[in-house]
Amino acid sequence: MNASTLVAHIARRWMVALGLLAAITLMAPAARAGGLPDGWKVYRANGGAILTPVKLNPGEKFEVWVDGNTWYDTSYERSLQTRMLQARRRSGAMEGDNCQPPKLESGLTVQTCVAGDAVLQYMLLPMGTSGSFAQLLRIRAAGAGVLERYHDGFQQTLKIVKDNQVWNILRRQEQQESERIARAIRTAPGKGVRDSDIAAVFVTSREAQNSGETVYRTVHTSWLLLKDGTGYNNTIPPDELNVEVSRQLEPQRWVQWRKPWLSDDYEIRGPKDKDWHRLKGWLAQPARPDERLNGVYERTDYWGSMFATLGHNRYAWMFSGDGAFKISVNGSSGYLDTGNHINVTTSRTSNSTGTRTSTGMSDGGALHRTSGGTAVALNNESRKDDGARYRGRYRLNGWVLELERDDGQTERLFVTFRDGQRSMIDLNSNWFEVVKKKK
Repeated sequence: MNASTLVAHIARRWMVALGLLAAITLMAPAARAGGLPDGWKVYRANGGAILTPVKLNPGEKFEVWVDGNTWYDTSYERSLQTRMLQARRRSGAMEGDNCQPPKLESGLTVQTCVAGDAVLQYMLLPMGTSGSFAQLLRIRAAGAGVLERYHDGFQQTLKIVKDNQVWNILRRQEQQESERIARAIRTAPGKGVRDSDIAAVFVTSREAQNSGETVYRTVHTSWLLLKDGTGYNNTIPPDELNVEVSRQLEPQRWVQWRKPWLSDDYEIRGPKDKDWHRLKGWLAQPARPDERLNGVYERTDYWGSMFATLGHNRYAWMFSGDGAFKISVNGSSGYLDTGNHINVTTSRTSNSTGTRTSTGMSDGGALHRTSGGTAVALNNESRKDDGARYRGRYRLNGWVLELERDDGQTERLFVTFRDGQRSMIDLNSNWFEVVKKKK
């Protein structure tokens, strides 16, 4: 069977799967809250995410790749050929040859290609409520019977993609793994890195932006430079870092460092780097023994996307010269559904007096409907706890900030200062600038 005949033969089998997808999209309930189908996994790859069965027989392939870029706007493209080509080029998804011309099947733009012993099906899956946005998928299959054997999991996987839940599942999975590692690398206070083993702590600053967002935020990275010539991207008190376990579980966080002769610069080289890179930032200062602060330090993080999701979080630490502290966290988020004229806002404030949450929704759609009507606004507010976890006593010593909260909980944070004036404090590598100093 030649390549063209193979494509045509496999394409007919894929049409059955696409017919199932159309039925799922229109009639199936939302994917179960647990996430992936039993026996499936998801991981980041090639600028997106791959969903695939955990166990495949030798020679078998079956995976769904989801483009990690923002959704593709199809409203400007009338030609199916142009629409698919532009989407694939933008995502760098050009794998495959002997491709059939794109087709419209069950409302989806699809294209089938061959790559070695596997068949690739590219798909523009409609997303959102406007009908003009789509996400690029690539389904890869090889092996007799693989489609039939993973039929149920495949349906649920496509439904998860259609519900735009892939990234939520992936982030939750990565968060769980991150928490597991964080517990494993942490040892008892005083049992980790000794102060005498530290050559310096260097802090770098950069602007970061999440995928699909239009707002940048400032991110600090603290490099714990040890006298043995190795460095670590650190976010915990050094005296609690189990170096041996960390090197095993998170080698990507470890680097080599050097300070060229007669230079004030510090350079690092990561495990995958060929060249040395100069660190741009500042040498951090530790706290003096039993040092006291007397002022307010804060920062505000904003986020937002082209799909009208907007929000901010404001964090503030209030330190008193008598050793007391208070924390205030204020955040809000809003979503604007321009198609239905619905605006939803949620705000949350947590401080030394308690936590308050309020949600509001306004529906102006009635003003735009031919039947007329009036705008509707709904609001509710709730309050809980007495704020004891957001106040207490503090103690500074070296690279450690110790907290004793009024609710009985204790905590140790990695602390650094930018200068002797204490104009900026980093806590676990999260920065806060002084906005008010008390006399």
